Amino acid sequence: MTIAIFPTAYQAELLRGYLLAQGIESVVQGALLEMAPGLPAPRWAGVQVQVRAPDAATAARLVAEHDALHAARHGRPLGDTCLACGNPLQPRDLRCAACGWTWIDERAS
Repeated sequence: MTIAIFPTAYQAELLRGYLLAQGIESVVQGALLEMAPGLPAPRWAGVQVQVRAPDAATAARLVAEHDALHAARHGRPLGDTCLACGNPLQPRDLRCAACGWTWIDERAS
C-alpha cells in the first residue's frame, strides 16, 4: 500500500529509513527509473514508499511525524511554496494544486 510519494528517491529513502527505525518495513518503488541516466524523467506518480496493509495506519502517523521533524530540523514551515505562484506545497506534493506547476520536467517525457 502506497503511503507517500516523493519527487526524488533521496526523499523516499529518508522516510523508509525512519519507518524502519520505528519497526515498520517498507519498500521504495520507482527509484531506479528516477536515476536511470539518459532516460527522460518518468511522468507517473513519482517515487513511492509502500508498506503492508496492516501497517498502513501506523505508517501514516509516522509519515506525518517524519514530515514535522524534517521541517523543524531545517527551520522552515512544513511545506515549501510553489515556484510559479507561491501557493504552499507539502513535502510530498508533486504538483501545485493552485496552478499545476510541477517539479517534474514534463518536456523530457
